[in-house]
Parts: sequence; structure tokens; C-alpha cells
Amino acid sequence: MTLTGQLSPSSATPILEAQLKALHLSIPSYNNTEQLVLKTIGSYAYLHKFAQKINTYSHSSEATYTSPDNSIDPPLVNIKYRKSITEVINQKYPSILEEILNLVISRKEAIPPSVLPMVLEYSKHKKYLHPLLHDSIGTLGIWLMKQNPEWEHLLPIDSKDKSIFAYGTKQERVRYLRALREYAPLEAIDQLRAIWHTENTANKVSFLETLVINLNDNDLPFLEECQDDKRKNVRLAAAQLLAQIPTSPLAQRMQSYLASHVTLKPTSNWKKLLSLGKKHKVWMILLEEDCSSEMLKDGILPQKKVLPRQGKKVNKLAQVIAKTPPSWWEQHYGLSPIDLIQYAGLEEEWFPMFFWGWSQAAHYYQNQQWLIALHKYQSTTWHQQLVWKEYSLPFFYTDLNPATFEKVVENYLMADQKDFLNQETPLTELLLQENYRWSLTLSKKILKAVQQAILSGEYSFQCNIKAILKRATFAAHPLLYAVIAEDWQYHTNNNQWGNWQRAVQNCLDLLYFRHKIHQ
Repeated sequence: MTLTGQLSPSSATPILEAQLKALHLSIPSYNNTEQLVLKTIGSYAYLHKFAQKINTYSHSSEATYTSPDNSIDPPLVNIKYRKSITEVINQKYPSILEEILNLVISRKEAIPPSVLPMVLEYSKHKKYLHPLLHDSIGTLGIWLMKQNPEWEHLLPIDSKDKSIFAYGTKQERVRYLRALREYAPLEAIDQLRAIWHTENTANKVSFLETLVINLNDNDLPFLEECQDDKRKNVRLAAAQLLAQIPTSPLAQRMQSYLASHVTLKPTSNWKKLLSLGKKHKVWMILLEEDCSSEMLKDGILPQKKVLPRQGKKVNKLAQVIAKTPPSWWEQHYGLSPIDLIQYAGLEEEWFPMFFWGWSQAAHYYQNQQWLIALHKYQSTTWHQQLVWKEYSLPFFYTDLNPATFEKVVENYLMADQKDFLNQETPLTELLLQENYRWSLTLSKKILKAVQQAILSGEYSFQCNIKAILKRATFAAHPLLYAVIAEDWQYHTNNNQWGNWQRAVQNCLDLLYFRHKIHQ
């Protein structure tokens, strides 16, 4: 209206300044009102590019957002963090963006409007960033999320608003249940019971998966009812959850079956004793091919092939082991996890079955002692056991808690430092996982091992070591640069890196970038 002469410059200027201030945008320098109008249009165009639709802004518009407690937005981060966020997104460093968002939250500040659209667009498919957004974008960020349908799923869910579960999209309903399970797990069960008979199979399975949050004995009645569902996928999802509750009737049935079909007995065979040395016990296995209706109901699938080159009977028993708490073996045989694993390792025929089943069970029951023992045995026998390379172990490398991860990696480093870094091994698989952050102590040990491997001159340009070096730039502790800089620069100045120079320098540059952010 100003440009066409319908609104006087003196009237337009305070309106434009108010709009920019309300959007937390700084007022640009201008020589006349027309220039201010054009720059304001440019700012809206930038938001529109990402948000697709911008409601006309006014103090009475629904586009404004007020937090439920009428709280005031935290101050915006300084210019250094704004530049860092832009650089991280432009160069696609998601791990560092997570680190920056955590820093912004710890400083009780908010992401500035100039980078909000980029952050929301970049984060929309990265679920691990969503919780961090809620605490770092301020009320303007919440408002901006509402302007773009592709960002609406980033909005925090109000778990006290039951209408979301009644009328929301499937994604919103699942998020609602997950939020509700965090603080009121029984209420989530009650709401599921109320709608269960009206839901399709896909919805039921998705809803059941949310119950893994705060899973406990109180969930048993509902889950056992779900085991009688007419749809196989629903029954299997319920059985998977019941297998993670040690006191469940399903877990008890698995234990009873193992007690009668798997035993550890002393051997009287002198040839066996001679080959076993001090280990004088062997596994006695009774295999059955048929599955009772109750075992089928418990999710034991006779046709499912979890182990390569093994028959139906072994695959069936492996599934039973996977649904049994690892602690049962200790109690039943009075042996430690490492002793039980070593006995299994002496039985070439049965070892794959035991190791696959135990690794699954250790994950389901989050038994850290067993996870460490399984990895420790693997670290010392990797080059002898051909079975390691024959099948993958779901969750074995991706879902360790931080303390267990640190212990496991240290075990691998002590067992066979050089070869484990050089080849595709459990150590390289662990170090390349994106969901772990390394402590300062572990970071130093890993980088020391990498440095020794490079300086040995045995590897002209080994891709595994290069990948670990690159991963270290994101996963290593941010204070690592200050600890290793002088030593690593010494080898740089003396031309000791050879054709690794560029990879090493890239690593040091990014570690320095992260170090400066934390200062």
C-alpha cells in the first residue's frame, strides 16, 4: 500500500518496524520508507521460502503464539553460534548440530530467526533432533512450525490433550502415546483398551510398539489379551513385548522349555576331556521340530530362519533362547556369563545358536553384564571363530548404553588393536555407529590407536581407518583437540603422515571448530 501511495510513509514505518520486532528480526538500516518496505518484503520472502505459507501478521492474528505459561522467550544466541549453525547445515554435519543445540539449551538461549527455517527444514526427518528443538527454538519457532505442514510433526505433543488420540493423525496419536507412557503408563493402556476393537492391524502394531517405554508387570493383562488377536502381526508384537518382561508367563514358559531341552553336563569321554582341557562340561541339546500352539502364540516361528546353514530345529531353539532372560542361565547353572559363553564356544555345532539367542536376549532385557561378556568373548576369538562373519547380530552394536559402549570398545582395543582397526571387525562397526559419543578418556585411546596405525606405514590408505578418523571428528570429546593438537601437529610439521596428511588435517580442523564452539 505504501508503494502504491495508499498508505503514507509516516504511517507505514512504525507498522513495519513493529512487525519485524514481533518476528524477532532486527530492523534493517534504511534511507527511506520504500527501502524499508523492500527489505521487509525480503525478510518475509525468506520465511515464505521455507514455511510455504505465512499468515498476515497482526497482534490479533492466530499466527501469533503465546506459551501456555506466558513465559518470555530466552535471549538469542550470539553471532558466533548463528554462524556455526549456518556452517554446520551448509556442510551437512548433523552430529555437530546436535552438539550445538545442546549447548544452546545449556546456556538457556534460543536459536535466532535468521537460521530457524534452515534448522527446521534440516531437522524434519531427524527424529533424534526433535526433542532438542522444543527447548531451543523459543515461541517464534513454535509459531513457525505451525506455518508449514511439513514441520507440524515437530511440534511438541500435549499428552494431557486426549483429543489428539481421538482425532489426530496416526503419527500424532503414536507420538501422543509415547509422551503419555513417559509419565502415566497405565493411563496409556486404559486409552488403548477404549479404542482397541475399532483399530486396524497397522495401527495396533504401531500403538503396541510405544509400550516399550516404561514396560512393566502392569502391562501383562493387556498384552496377553493382544496375544489372542486374530491378526498375526499383532500377536507377534505383543509376544515381543512380553518376552521383555522377565516375570511374564511367556518368559516362564521359555525357561521351562529350556530347562528340559538344554542341559550342561560333565563329560566322561576322555577324548573330549583332552580337547577341552580344564573345561569338562558339554551341552546336551534335545531338538524338536514341531511347535505347539502355545509356542506359536508366543512368537516362536518354526519357518523363520534366524541362522544361516542351520535347520528348523536349531532355528526354533535359538528363538526360545532369545526370549529368555540371560540371568536365568546364571541362576540355573550357577555359572558366570563368561563361563557359560566359553562352554558354548567349545561346541562348534551349537555356538551360533547360543550366541545369537543370548545377544538378542541381552538386548531385550538390557543386561549390561551379558552384553559386555559377549563382546569380550568376541574380541578374543574374532580371528578363530568363522561363525562371526556368517550372520549379523541385530542391536549388538547399535544399542549399548554409554558405560557399556566404553567398556566394550576398550576390550576390543586391548585384544587386537591394529588388526581390528584395519579390517571390517566388531570394533570398526562400533566406532562407526552414529549414536555414540566418546568420553575424553576413550577419545584419546581411539585416536592414539589410529595414530599408531597410520605412523606404522603399513597402511597406505586403508578405508576403515580413514572412516574411523572421520567419525572421530564428530564423536570424540570436544576437548580432545586441546589434548592432542601439539602431538599431532608435531607429526604434521615433520611430514610423517605421508599420504594421510589431508585426512589428518581435515580431522584436526573440524576438532578445532568444535573446540572453539565450546570455549
